[in-house]
Amino acid sequence: MPFDKLKQEALSLYPGHGSVAVWYHTERKKHPNWPSQPKKDYKEFWIDWPSLVDKPNRFKNERLPFEEFKQEVISLYPGSGDVQQWYRQEKKKYLHWPANPHDHYVDNWKGWSELVNLENRLKREWITFEKLRQEAASLYPGFGKADLWYYSERKKHPNWPSQPKKVYKNSGWRGFSYLVGNKN
Repeated sequence: MPFDKLKQEALSLYPGHGSVAVWYHTERKKHPNWPSQPKKDYKEFWIDWPSLVDKPNRFKNERLPFEEFKQEVISLYPGSGDVQQWYRQEKKKYLHWPANPHDHYVDNWKGWSELVNLENRLKREWITFEKLRQEAASLYPGFGKADLWYYSERKKHPNWPSQPKKVYKNSGWRGFSYLVGNKN
């Protein structure tokens, strides 16, 4: 059977959804003149399965250059929430967005937060423990629970970690009282 005849028959029978390859191999059982391996039999005409039925191949979509992609993502990002989770849902609306941008834009990829121009808290550089102790001791009013004071005060200091116990566990952490200079 000539390729154009196969393509014409396939176009008339394909239901318009689902994997073309899966459909073809099932449908082929009804058509003894259809080759089992059209890719090999029609190699000079063959492009891919979706092209057999004039369906766009979603895996061969043109991708935007990274900066254009990033600007498009930023313009649509709501400004809060888990970036990766939001992207996974939003990506379904945009065929030209890669499923794994970290693989597609490997040379430009810095992380999900950076994709939408948010600071990546995991890569943030904190001040040293000694510097934190000096600042905390100079600002602490001298009364009240040191941990409650710290969590309230740290909102004014972007270089103070939200979990100092974890950040400084190997750098001298002995508790909030020690942090603010209390002897207890």
